[in-house]
Amino acid sequence: MNGGEFRATEVFNTRYGFWDAGLSRIVGRFALDLRYHDNSYYGWSIYGSTGEDDRWVLSATFALAPGARSPR
Repeated sequence: MNGGEFRATEVFNTRYGFWDAGLSRIVGRFALDLRYHDNSYYGWSIYGSTGEDDRWVLSATFALAPGARSPR
């Protein structure tokens, strides 16, 4: 679990909190991670109005064999 606060009040007059919680598991040569992210940011970005965003994220990382070399 992670959390924090971003403050840019002097320049952008904004601040918001953020956090995430999740589970990770090693399955063979894969590391799987399922995580829920949330924040308290209301505002605008280059993509338009963001509102308050919360998201589920699933990521997978594959481990190369020990001693494997990258192509030249």
